[in-house]
Amino acid sequence: MEVSIIMNSYNKYPQNLYSLQSLKHQTFDPSKMEVIFVDDASTDRTPKLRGLRTPYPFHYIRTERNVGRSEVKNIGIRAARGKIIIVMDAEMLVHPKLVEMHHRYHTREDRLVVTGCLRHHGLFSVLQPAFNHGQFARFYSLIRKRPSLRRKFRLKSAKARLNVAKISARVRKTKKPMRLLTEWGIKRRTYRKYAFPDPLRGEVIRRFGQRYEGYHFPWYCVVTHCISVRKSLFDEVGPFYEGFEGWGFEDWEFGYRLHQAGAKFLDDARAPIYHQEHPVKPYSSIRMDNLKNYQRFLNRHRDFAVGVHTMLLLGLRDFVSVNGIMTDFKALSADDPEIGQTMQSACLVLFDSVAQRLVDQSRIENLSETLQQHDAKMFRIFSSKLEAWRNGGQYPQFTAGMDELLAYRG
Repeated sequence: MEVSIIMNSYNKYPQNLYSLQSLKHQTFDPSKMEVIFVDDASTDRTPKLRGLRTPYPFHYIRTERNVGRSEVKNIGIRAARGKIIIVMDAEMLVHPKLVEMHHRYHTREDRLVVTGCLRHHGLFSVLQPAFNHGQFARFYSLIRKRPSLRRKFRLKSAKARLNVAKISARVRKTKKPMRLLTEWGIKRRTYRKYAFPDPLRGEVIRRFGQRYEGYHFPWYCVVTHCISVRKSLFDEVGPFYEGFEGWGFEDWEFGYRLHQAGAKFLDDARAPIYHQEHPVKPYSSIRMDNLKNYQRFLNRHRDFAVGVHTMLLLGLRDFVSVNGIMTDFKALSADDPEIGQTMQSACLVLFDSVAQRLVDQSRIENLSETLQQHDAKMFRIFSSKLEAWRNGGQYPQFTAGMDELLAYRG
């Protein structure tokens, strides 16, 4: 077995059926790839997939209880026989050459991580009554200039607001999902009329290229909508960390360990992936999961590279500009390792304080005092170095970043 595709699913029927159908039409030899589908105790119609007939070996595994995002991936990977592991969410439709391309990359290079961020698309395969207004509006933007689709939804008005309301009312009135795809359409790829570009970290790849050259955080692009690694590399770095709860950070933490192990990262630019739209909770409702999991990540890996993510959480930096801070931190650490270690220790105190206050939903202010109270000597060194570098023009991005953090009030 050359390739094992791990698909984890929780209440994503029929999107998961469509994803499995898209894998039927791969250019890669189906006898050399297997799909291990792990149903995380779904309560919808997902168990109907148990007896699905496919040209590739198909293994359905169901957990007795919902075990969460990390453990369900690990269950699938433990069952894998392939030399190459592709981890994929169960609501992804994939290009016919995806498995072939991922296999080719890994046979040409060792210690590689292939991501699928830049060619990531959104896709409407099903209209759900629970979609929010933004999703219905996005769907209408895709069909508004297609007469046949307008007729299908009986849209006669020229006013977008009325048409969006008409589509949403029709779907909600049925009280059940409205399917837009057929297996024939998946084979012919006619689903692309319902798709839209939705690159993840596109700004990073545009700035640093497909191989993330000069980017210190390629693990930000390890998003398990679709990634692949050799099984040997997975065994080396270990499984997905199962200490996270709820939503967020299990894929980034895995990517971080891959990066620490010296893996090379490549974004697959030739085989698009399509994430099928589904009802989503508002980010505000899952933010606390995200913040607590970030805190677990930081406690597990006491590293400036992990801690500086707090500046993204606060909105002080984005995925590109944070790279300059890291570049300067690496430079100052190389110039004086002892000072670099002291600065990292001081910064981790600040990052810990920010993370805890975000979890506690308490005000963030007086971070200098927090550091001073924690270790007065460390605070003096930290402050004096920042002042000297500020006056001397050294490490300007690191200095500016720390000044922004210390001045933050919110």
